[in-house]
Amino acid sequence: MDVKRMQIMESAAQLFSKKGYEATSVQDVAEVCGMSKATLYKYFSSKQTLLIEVIEYNHQRMSQRTEELKEDDSLGALEALRQKVMILLEEFRENHYFIQLLFRSMPEKEGAQVRQLMDRGYRRMFLWHKQSLRDAFAITDETKMNDLVLLFQGLMKEYLFILSEKNEALSLPSIAAYITQVLQIAVENNEKLTHVLPEDWVTEGSTEDTVATLTREERIERLLREMKMRLQAAGRSQKADSLHILEAVEEECTRTHVRKPVVNALLPVLKEEQSIAAKAETLERLMITNL
Repeated sequence: MDVKRMQIMESAAQLFSKKGYEATSVQDVAEVCGMSKATLYKYFSSKQTLLIEVIEYNHQRMSQRTEELKEDDSLGALEALRQKVMILLEEFRENHYFIQLLFRSMPEKEGAQVRQLMDRGYRRMFLWHKQSLRDAFAITDETKMNDLVLLFQGLMKEYLFILSEKNEALSLPSIAAYITQVLQIAVENNEKLTHVLPEDWVTEGSTEDTVATLTREERIERLLREMKMRLQAAGRSQKADSLHILEAVEEECTRTHVRKPVVNALLPVLKEEQSIAAKAETLERLMITNL
């Protein structure tokens, strides 16, 4: 990823978490980055797009690190969960401003649009944690899953608060081991526990939903960035061709008049790449609609 783009996102995340989204202006972010507002707009078309990218980038980075554990056949289910918790703790400690942003209570004055983005980010994180617990404990009874995820997140959140706000020098391996042990005890005693949250409290629907308030151009820009991050994060040589094709699509989007034959030739190739197939289909609908 472009170094300057990374700097903007990290600076914005810190400002959003400290001052609040509404209280932070694009000018504030530009000044911290040592650039003009006009230059910043070359990287991000709006403050809302910047917020989305911050959330998406951090989620993608954490997901990629934990997904690598699945490729290690030597790890047992519980050890894989413990290491996943370790990775999350390390990422959150190093980027605690992102956690403050993600779990921050959004005041009414900050608007329904921003709260919708925060809700979406929280929902994605919740479903991701739920799948992690399914993998670790081979859970088939879904009736108590939501409460188990909430227990997991509550433990993580409180330890992260101590680490980031109290600056306590706690052992991350010890925290990860303790959280894993508590979850194991809860699962083993599942029959003795009563659940509080309904099974459909957080649904398993697609997490690829878009925010209706974004313009068509912003949605296209967002999809292109997300797809590029996924391909770059994969780090495998076979992704190189897909990345080149994606860059060609991105370049086509900068034209005054996008050429339909070119788009029709490029997008089907991207739809064959499993990691970005769903996003490629959405991108195709957005681009072809107005051609």
